Amino acid sequence: MASVQPLSLREPMKSLVNKYPLLSQLFHFPVHISKYVTRSEINSFLRDIVTIIPPTANLTTPLRILCVGSSGAITNYLRASYPSSEFVTLDLDVRRNPDILADITYYHSDSPYDVIFMMEVLEHIPRPHLAVQSCYALLKPCGYFVLSTPFLFPIHDKPYDYYRYTEYGLRYLLSEFNNVDIKPRSGFWGTIAILFARSYLNENMFACIIYIFTLLPMAALLFSLLRLIRLLSPLPLVSTSMSSGYNIISRK
Repeated sequence: MASVQPLSLREPMKSLVNKYPLLSQLFHFPVHISKYVTRSEINSFLRDIVTIIPPTANLTTPLRILCVGSSGAITNYLRASYPSSEFVTLDLDVRRNPDILADITYYHSDSPYDVIFMMEVLEHIPRPHLAVQSCYALLKPCGYFVLSTPFLFPIHDKPYDYYRYTEYGLRYLLSEFNNVDIKPRSGFWGTIAILFARSYLNENMFACIIYIFTLLPMAALLFSLLRLIRLLSPLPLVSTSMSSGYNIISRK
């Protein structure tokens, strides 16, 4: 007996929402806020990294930096933060216009790097252990490996979203490195709000209807409460058991 497929609302919903700018803004508002929350935490982490690894960290020669993943706001921020460095981007997608068109899993270089950044990329690599081993081999002694990856987060960039990592899975992958510092992001309530906000990505028609009338206003309320709690709380809202992702710095 053939199974009954859920009705897809993706294209009809897109058409309806795009006809009315106000409806479009309302429909996508929680998702924009969730992106803002996630990116603001990543940006805060990167500002700390620039303090830990200043552009003048190597006083004799410019820092040699490899950025795995070659497009987007994160790459632009890093390039601007290290203007005097030898900043090299690597990607296997020619449309992203990388300096090096290659797969990090199999990339080798005769000139080692001082720093390797892999921001929001690890989950898209089919053989992550080989990619991490490659990064280790590419670094100079005492070089830095800086990365971030989602954990409790919806599937994205289909069909190239392969994995989600716990803190312990990350520590296992990075077991060759020293001084591995893993920071969870978003906290319990922030993670819940992000999942609520992005639930409209479900292609099931009935799930989308539920989103419009219940989850969308709840997501907006959660983000508002989260902002208020952050303003009033003297302590960071972190959770070791429930996180939307992790920011990591380690050394060879």
